[in-house]
Amino acid sequence: MSAVASLEVRGLAKTFREGWRGKRSIKAVDGVDLDLKPGEVYGFLGPNGAGKSTFLYCALNLLRPSAGSVRLLGEAMHPGLMRRIGFVPEECSLHQAFTGRRLLTDYGRLHGMTREAAGARAVQLLEQLELGDAADRKIARYSKGMRQRLSVAQALLHDPDLIFLDEPTRGLDPVGVRILRDLIRDLAAAGKTVFFNSHVLSEVEMVATRVGILIGGRLKWEGRPLDIPGAGDRHAVIFRLPPGGTLEGFAPKPLAEGEPIHSVTTATQEELFRCIEALRNAGGALLEVTRLRLLEDFFIELVDRHDA
Repeated sequence: MSAVASLEVRGLAKTFREGWRGKRSIKAVDGVDLDLKPGEVYGFLGPNGAGKSTFLYCALNLLRPSAGSVRLLGEAMHPGLMRRIGFVPEECSLHQAFTGRRLLTDYGRLHGMTREAAGARAVQLLEQLELGDAADRKIARYSKGMRQRLSVAQALLHDPDLIFLDEPTRGLDPVGVRILRDLIRDLAAAGKTVFFNSHVLSEVEMVATRVGILIGGRLKWEGRPLDIPGAGDRHAVIFRLPPGGTLEGFAPKPLAEGEPIHSVTTATQEELFRCIEALRNAGGALLEVTRLRLLEDFFIELVDRHDA
C-alpha cells in the first residue's frame, strides 16, 4: 500500500460573490484541511448549504478555489490524473439511447482500454451491481436506482485509486443501498480510497472508517465513528422471554401484542452485558442487539450548537 496520501487538502477556501456588482461575498468553504490515506472510507457530512459539494468540486478542480491547495494521489490536478480518479456526481446524465453494456464499453475506450478489456470489465461491474440482466436494455428503460448504480459502474470502470461519490445512495432502494455498501467495503479492502457525501447517517456509520462534519464551510469535527462522544454505549436489545419469564433488574417493553418479544435500551456497555446475562438466566432468546444512532444525535447536536 502506497505511503502517498490519496487526498491532501490545505487551507481550502471558496468564496462566491453575489448581489449588486458582487459586493456581497459568501464563504462556502472556509479553510478546510484534510488528509486521506489509501484504503480509507471517508464520510463527509453536513446540513444543506454547508459547503460539501463545493468542497468536492474544488478538490476535483471543477471549481477554482479562492485559497488553499489540493493534491490528489500525491500530485496537483492535471488531465492525466483523472485516469486514476472516479467520480459520481449527485445528478448524472447518461446517454438514454445506449444500453448499459455499450455505455460502459465506450467509456472504457475513452480511458484508453481495448474494446475487449472494456467489455470484460463492463460485464464484471454490471454483475457486481446486479445489472447483468439489464446489460443490453436501453438506459431509457432503467429505473432511477438502476441508473444510479450504472453511474457508479461508469466511475469504477477504469479501476481508479481514488473515488468520489456525491450522495451515492440517492434514488436507491434498500437492495441497491446494500449493493453499494458491499461495493464500498470491497474497494477499501483492495486499497482504494472512497470519499462520499451523504445525508444518510446510518449508512455513513456502517461503512465509513472516518467521518468529517462540515458546518458553515468549516470542518467542525473529524474522527472515527467510534470516537464520537458516547459511541458504543447505547444499545437496543430485542429478545424473546419464556411464558411468565421476567428480566431481573430491567423493565422490558413488549414489542408486539400477544407475542413474548420485548426490548430494553441500555445506556452503557456494562448494562448491556448485565442485560444479556439476565436474559440467559431467565431462559430467554436474544434476537438482536443494535447500537443506537449516535452519529445522528451528535450531528444534530453540532448543527444546533452552530445555529445557536
